[in-house]
Amino acid sequence: MKPLDVGRLNKQIILISFKPGKDRLHQDIREPVESKPIWATVKPQRGSEPYEAGKKQPEQQYTVTIRYRNGVTTDMLVKYGEKILQIESCVDVEEEHYMIELQCTEKEGAR
Repeated sequence: MKPLDVGRLNKQIILISFKPGKDRLHQDIREPVESKPIWATVKPQRGSEPYEAGKKQPEQQYTVTIRYRNGVTTDMLVKYGEKILQIESCVDVEEEHYMIELQCTEKEGAR
């Protein structure tokens, strides 16, 4: 196992998962559940502007690196300051269970 350079983990994020629940009208909803703050490295990658219904929709992509933890999936969100990032992929770096790289996308207007 390679040692993790914890000095690089200098930003705090919160992982948001969802649990099933019911609203006042007994309709099914997904209730957000926030983790405790997690130390991470957050690096902006590149922006893109995909077209949706004939309009540009700006996106910013990020690579978020955290210590390994079980249960991190693409169904979760990352809260970084005021930004909400959608997890596109989770990679167990070198499959050694010491670090996870999350490829995330922030869509403009998701704040």
